[in-house]
Amino acid sequence: MKKLITLLFVVVLATTVFAEESVLIKSDVSANLEEYDFVSNFEITSDSGWFTKDELVILQPNEKGFRFMAKDVPEYSTSNYKITPAYPVFLNESDIGAGYISNAAAIKSIKVVFTTNRPYDTISVLYSTSVNGPTKEIKMPQDFNSIKSMVEAELFFENPLYEPDVKKREVKELPVLNNSDDGIYFKGIKVTTNPATGMSAYSEYSVIYIKEVSVVYDKMFTDEQLEQKAVLREDFGIDEKSDIKKKAITKIEERNRIRLSQENLKHKDESATDAK
Repeated sequence: MKKLITLLFVVVLATTVFAEESVLIKSDVSANLEEYDFVSNFEITSDSGWFTKDELVILQPNEKGFRFMAKDVPEYSTSNYKITPAYPVFLNESDIGAGYISNAAAIKSIKVVFTTNRPYDTISVLYSTSVNGPTKEIKMPQDFNSIKSMVEAELFFENPLYEPDVKKREVKELPVLNNSDDGIYFKGIKVTTNPATGMSAYSEYSVIYIKEVSVVYDKMFTDEQLEQKAVLREDFGIDEKSDIKKKAITKIEERNRIRLSQENLKHKDESATDAK
């Protein structure tokens, strides 16, 4: 009985294994939801009030990464646009670069491998620590003078709140089952377009390629505890995300059905059809 209580309710941070590194998102990952390809269906939007839909462009990824562009960027003011995944990343397999890192606690650092046309635009990583948790934003530090236009570069964020000394940390007891904050979930990339600085000239085109985002983090549970978690799930028939998964899949199917219907209703160019 004492052993079971320990498995279910006690996780002391002093036993955590530190400095695990995983890829959160990469442009060549293989993942899909019922034949709906994860990589090929990223979306680009803006809530800044500046860009219209026609001014936001998304292309299929290539060897340089996910490819996005905003046109008619303001010259003397800031604006922004966002690149978001086509469906909730927890529906993908974890820890393969498809947007979901499992068994993750405190973030130590983040790295973004990217290419940009405008070195003075800034990039923020959007993520949550649970399936339905609030979206958090980390603005990646950027040396505008060292980044060259359309030359691949890396951005690094070192978390100033990360405490490497476990003796100085708050000791917590976390349940192995039904833990709300259980990983890192990719929510998107936010690009802030800024006025040109230094010796850089203004361009009306903000082009961004994102090849990879990786995270260094603390583990939440030991490997032995994860094994016991899997046993408990199987023995008691527990799937904490079952209802959320069903609702998410239903929403995606309905959205895709509506989009297909709208595509079929579009005007067809008869001359183009006859020429084929």
